[in-house]
Order: sequence, then C-alpha cells, then structure tokens
Amino acid sequence: MYNNLRRRKLDANREVNQAAFGIPDAIIAYNDYTRFIAQAKASVTGPGLLLDIHGQTHKPPGGQWIELGYLLSPQRLYSGQFWKSLTSIRFLGKRLCGTEGNLRNPCFKDLIRGTKRSLGHFMNVVGLRAVPSPEIPFPGNPMLYYKGGYTTEKHGSKQGGHIDGIQLELPRELRENWPRDNFALVSSLMCFFVTNYNTELTLKAPLVCPKTRPSFEETENVASFSKSNPYSHLRDKPAFEEKEN
Repeated sequence: MYNNLRRRKLDANREVNQAAFGIPDAIIAYNDYTRFIAQAKASVTGPGLLLDIHGQTHKPPGGQWIELGYLLSPQRLYSGQFWKSLTSIRFLGKRLCGTEGNLRNPCFKDLIRGTKRSLGHFMNVVGLRAVPSPEIPFPGNPMLYYKGGYTTEKHGSKQGGHIDGIQLELPRELRENWPRDNFALVSSLMCFFVTNYNTELTLKAPLVCPKTRPSFEETENVASFSKSNPYSHLRDKPAFEEKEN
C-alpha cells in the first residue's frame, strides 16, 4: 500500500480528492498551487489570460499537433455550434463580441478558430499545427483531443470573472525539438495576447504579429469530412474564416 502511494504523482488538474489521493503532503502542495493561482488572478485588474500547459503523446493521425482546450467538445467543434458561455474564454467573447448571440456567432467563432484573432491562427502562421485552428478546425478523432480540464474550467471565465483560460496540450515532437520551436510557440502566444488582451504592449523585433490571412468559407474544410476518412479535411485545404450562415 505504501509503495503504491509513493508511485502516485500529484495531478493538480483535478479537484483535490482526485489530485492528492488523500496524502497530506500532496494536499499541502495542491493548496499551495491553487493559492498561487488565486493570488495571481487577484493581482490582475483588467482582462487576463491563464494558460494551463501539458504534454500529450497522441499518435498521428489525430495527434502531433497542439491541442487547444476551451472546454468545447470535439462534437461541438465539428458542428460549429457553441455558446461562449460554455467556454473558458467567456469573458473575452463577451468583451469583444457583445452579449450572447446565436450558436453560430461569427465573431466568437473567429476567437476559437478564425483567421483574425484565434490562438490557432497565430500558431499556424508561425508553422505550428494546432486544433482548433484555421488549418485544423476540429480533431479528426474525437478520442485524441483534450478539451480542457479542471484548471481551465475552475480558473477560466466560464464560471464568471475577468480571467480567461486555455489548456495547451503540447505534442511530444514539439517538446523534443524545444530549442528549435520555442520561439514559434512563444511568439504565437504573445501575438494572441497582444491582439486580444493588451494592444498597448510593445513587442520587440523580430516578433511581428500578422494581421489576418485570406478568408475562405468554412464549408471548404468541414464539408470534406467523412466517416470513411475523418482526416481528409486536413490535407491541402486552405485556411478559412468563420462566417455566419
């Protein structure tokens, strides 16, 4: 019993009973972690962003790209029908897109996977593959995608507040090539932040944020999805900009 407990690792992306296994030292560490997040959030007076960063080992097809979790299921990403109140970037959606719109709100969809403001867009621009993004609007295999966990739901803006949250699941390939890919990842995150949270922040060269890319109808990607080949929408398809039908 003791050896089994020793082999268990604290997983702070859970509620405390699941995360700490009732082990006193683990509970202390968990409480320190959540207290730090609470203090950091309290220190932010305006719109803020929390990034919950993990690593994943999903195999292609369906992996080897960065998974961006907004608490939206693969089914909702595929349908394109989702309320911003269900997501961890609820405050960002309300701030930039106004009050709750319909399920296919083009403004909010652009924040998730469009070609103007989405984190996936800025990752695509610097050569990183991400889902959801203009290049990969939804995961081909719903079993190979993390939509976001406890930290994103608890500390993002789904439950209110002015701090949004996004879970990042980094593929093994990117983590193994970190010295090569770290600037691309950091620059995409900074461009997303500057565009949506702090337009007054000055970025030093060579970090230049792109404005936008050519827009395409959503159906160019989504319509090619098929049960026989759920990954066909990932091949040789241009980026698209979400538009309301």
